[in-house]
Amino acid sequence: MLIIEPLDKTLEHYEGLHLWHGNFSSCSQRVRITLAEKNLNWESHLISITKERARYTRISKKSLSWAGADIYYNGILLTESCDIIEYIDKKYPDPKLRPGDHRKLSFMGDWLVRADKSQPDLKLLSHEFLFRPRK
Repeated sequence: MLIIEPLDKTLEHYEGLHLWHGNFSSCSQRVRITLAEKNLNWESHLISITKERARYTRISKKSLSWAGADIYYNGILLTESCDIIEYIDKKYPDPKLRPGDHRKLSFMGDWLVRADKSQPDLKLLSHEFLFRPRK
């Protein structure tokens, strides 16, 4: 799990869970589903990556390869959706989303890896059909 030092020092004054996310991002959707399943309160920071890249760049160095979800919680900034999901499930154990059985946990890990590997294809399709200007 990679914890990142935020570039924007004003984040140090934020309390609770803050999620920077995109509406159509599958990574963001995974994190929002996790937050909903955990019934957690969180502050939404909706990002339009095409319009607000400069603003987002001040939050995270990883903005050049933005995956669609960053979460900040009391001094901790995480940028990868799978890391965010793992962190949330450990930090807020009820209800537990990760199985206790090692075989099932491995199976879940395989699915998270598959989801991550599908990201380039999802991004290509999203940008080609949703965000690319049409003539």
